[in-house]
Amino acid sequence: MKYTKMEKLLEENKLDVGHGEPWPANLLSNMWPHPFVMGNIQYTCMESFLQSLKFEKEDDAERIRKLPNFEARREGQKGNGWKKTQKLYWDGIEIDRQSSLYYDIVYCAFEHMCDQNFLFRVALKLTGEKQLDHSIGVDDPTNTILTRQDFSNFLHKLREGQKMTTNTQWKADYENLIQDCVALDTETTNIDVKEAEILQLAYTADFHGDPENILYRSVKPIPPEASAVHHISNRMIRGLPTFGQNTSPVEALVNKNARFYIAHNADYDKQVLINSCKRDGLDTEAAHFENTQWICTWRLAKAILGVDYTKLQYNLSYLRYALDLDVPDNLPAHDGRADVIVCAKLFEMLVELAVMDKKIYPDQDLGEQLYNLCWAPKKVETWPFGKYKGQKLDAIPTDFYMWAIENLDSLKEDNERYDLDLATSVARVLEARI
Repeated sequence: MKYTKMEKLLEENKLDVGHGEPWPANLLSNMWPHPFVMGNIQYTCMESFLQSLKFEKEDDAERIRKLPNFEARREGQKGNGWKKTQKLYWDGIEIDRQSSLYYDIVYCAFEHMCDQNFLFRVALKLTGEKQLDHSIGVDDPTNTILTRQDFSNFLHKLREGQKMTTNTQWKADYENLIQDCVALDTETTNIDVKEAEILQLAYTADFHGDPENILYRSVKPIPPEASAVHHISNRMIRGLPTFGQNTSPVEALVNKNARFYIAHNADYDKQVLINSCKRDGLDTEAAHFENTQWICTWRLAKAILGVDYTKLQYNLSYLRYALDLDVPDNLPAHDGRADVIVCAKLFEMLVELAVMDKKIYPDQDLGEQLYNLCWAPKKVETWPFGKYKGQKLDAIPTDFYMWAIENLDSLKEDNERYDLDLATSVARVLEARI
């Protein structure tokens, strides 16, 4: 039986670190753009730090420090004369390549980079107990500024240090919190909450158990574009009661008396449930969903991992695999029951990451902290769609913003498609121009 390189490494419980390797191994590469400061000196990435060590003249070293990954490596080749002298340089100090001082300075740089880059620490955590290797690395210390073995040792040492500094109290507090939470998901006929009918409602108050899962018939036929997403067909729901004809599941959900509802893209599920309840005369239930606090794992992920639309995706399936969530591999995407299981696991992971990054603290009310972190406006750096997609907000002309405020639903506060993060970020840009 033939194995791919990655399959063989996984079977051996190893992970090969490199810029071209799959997540999370690529984020641990020296080439990944993790900027950091050490000794009041700014480095673009670890590769720019390492290559700058080859140059005795400060002007040359400074130029290399500012270069991105592959440019730093290419320009660094001009400093390979160090191999004859075995002398390298940092902050005006000449260092013997084979000395313990050199080893200490390079490891100190790794510590600074790790401390200042949350995504690096996330990637390191996701490696679990796997042995970390760099198969294309060089073993001879007289011929490389960082040997394969030293790189591997640094990563293992950082990972062990991270485990020791992570507050483990969060787990007990998390278990207490989820006693007051319900995770839920809906699958519907339409992305428009005003038109959407609920086809599937799944929920659980037991974050370690199997969710309740109910199918409903819609009054109108399911559009093929909706079925193409969740794979619920008109044949599957034929003869079933509608949401309004079978109210016991939603009544049971309300009777859980949850302090928080947990959902991915919670605004949609919340509004769909409110609209569906009002449509079928369930005013008490509608008011309950409107007044109960919701925590959105989509927004929470953006708050914890960052909000740059061009670097990270935040849909549930992407996060499931990117964060290597501990869920069965056979769970289908866009199935209500499966999505609740994944959402519950994602919520647990996000709580741990938020504690690790000191965005929340175990000795305080976790629920309140997570709710505030979730719904605080997030800074958007780049425009997410249309003509200026991918451009920095502060580079977009004011006249476009004037037009957008008048015409785009995402910037109108009274519109259901209002984007709080984008609107707040645009307002900040415009205020700065006054």
